[in-house]
Amino acid sequence: MGASGVKITMKSDEAIASLRRIEVTTASQVDKVLANAALASGEELKTLMSRPQARDAFWGVMGGALPGFGRRSSITISQIVASGRVYVAPDGVRYSFVGHGSPHVAKMEDGGPEPGPHQIPTIHAQTRSGVDRYAGQDALLQIEGAFKWPTARMKNFKNGRPKHFWIARAGTGGKLELLYMLAGTVNRKPRRTFATLKDRMAPRIKSMFDSAAIAVVRAA
Repeated sequence: MGASGVKITMKSDEAIASLRRIEVTTASQVDKVLANAALASGEELKTLMSRPQARDAFWGVMGGALPGFGRRSSITISQIVASGRVYVAPDGVRYSFVGHGSPHVAKMEDGGPEPGPHQIPTIHAQTRSGVDRYAGQDALLQIEGAFKWPTARMKNFKNGRPKHFWIARAGTGGKLELLYMLAGTVNRKPRRTFATLKDRMAPRIKSMFDSAAIAVVRAA
């Protein structure tokens, strides 16, 4: 995992207390339910990170409907950590977690200002699924015929001088084709993916522990 990330911890101390009230205290039973709860949460997180994509004639793929993310590739989903492994803290509390190691995912949770510079692709610089063709690269150097627009020589603009600089090239028939908008700080919308996951899974996890407790009592 990277230096930062987002994680959800599902502690079982309340569940253990509930099981003790009916004289069921086996740690193995708690571990089994907790592991299944973490795996189920991982699958729900995949669903939230595969929301339907919004598409725009100019901007192309613009991410998924809130909360969550629109799936463009399998990279983000493949980095979800939800092994179902159970850990024991020094105070005896048992827990498992669902998380993601990407700093980008962490930043998108609460949104807010994100310092640049940013190179934001239009539909002309995206693959069919919406992935930036030149992510992490200098598009001016990588794209043949690309130039920064407007140029220093340009003074007269039909609709006023553009607010941002762009990376552009000559398209079909010599028409200007805008590839990337160059921006400084941008304000990201909060995705609240993990907060939503926690709200969705809380009653489901409680039900899993309650059902397990009843099953153990009946078996006894």
